[in-house]
Amino acid sequence: MSLDLGRDTSVFVVGAGIMGSGIAQVAAQAGHAVRLFDAREGAAAAAVAKLVATLDGLAAKGKIDAAEARAAQTGMRRAQRAARSSCMARRQQAAPPSAATAAAQNTAEKPNASLSAPPATPPTTPEAP
Repeated sequence: MSLDLGRDTSVFVVGAGIMGSGIAQVAAQAGHAVRLFDAREGAAAAAVAKLVATLDGLAAKGKIDAAEARAAQTGMRRAQRAARSSCMARRQQAAPPSAATAAAQNTAEKPNASLSAPPATPPTTPEAP
């Protein structure tokens, strides 16, 4: 299956790890506006900074044209955290909490007896004859 995206199509990449960063780089070099998002605070910004350095390095080695590197860097941005917040708010309004969510909330409120502290004195072991 082939999908032809025009250069005016924005690409939103969820996950700023190795694979997400690679997808973002390829899309940016193809001329797309790229927005990179990661749930971990600061991960998307760090990935964008690393991609900018990677593109600069490729241009310095002559692998890509300096103008191409600048164009790719210009179209690449970290997605704003607000986008996630508004999306999550809409999702929570649309559906009641699932049974798994309710169970997780109940577990978080009640301490688990199996996770209690160990006894103050260690158990004794019989000595060998």
